Amino acid sequence: LEETIDAVRRLLDGERLTTAGRHVRLTDVELVFPPATRPPIVVGVTGPKGIDVTARVADGLLLPEGSSPAYVRAAMERMGRPATCVVYVLFAVDDDREVARSIVATSVDEFAPGEVDSRLALLGTVEHVAAEDRVDRYAVAGDPADCARAVDALIGAGATSVVLVPRTATGREQDAQVRRF
Repeated sequence: LEETIDAVRRLLDGERLTTAGRHVRLTDVELVFPPATRPPIVVGVTGPKGIDVTARVADGLLLPEGSSPAYVRAAMERMGRPATCVVYVLFAVDDDREVARSIVATSVDEFAPGEVDSRLALLGTVEHVAAEDRVDRYAVAGDPADCARAVDALIGAGATSVVLVPRTATGREQDAQVRRF
């Protein structure tokens, strides 16, 4: 991971690169059109080793669906410095909060199964999550005010960007969900 991030960073910076590491081998490689300004390099990792590497060589984290605010906070603390933190989050909004919550419940079970916040446990904190609290912990779901509070909680925990992953009853109204938000 560290070798890959280093190679990507150097290529995005416009370097012509020859390297022969343990995992990355490139000979006389360069981007034809490198960006004028290198974008942040964010890495999708969830465990302590990946976060440690990211803290050393990348600009931030990309965290998947099922990442709770407590996990986001712990991951950013482990980074040990201010950094970009993009969090993907399961999402449903409806005037009837129970309708929205029921729509994301199955996806929550897929992305964050079990009674323990497993990602947070990887970072050394074991928190049990009651069945009735799982949607609130792992998703942005409910009426518009509920959704705003859930996004605020992720931002307060250290997320710099929140990417909504809409869920709908039929799977077809995703654009309407985002517009509604």
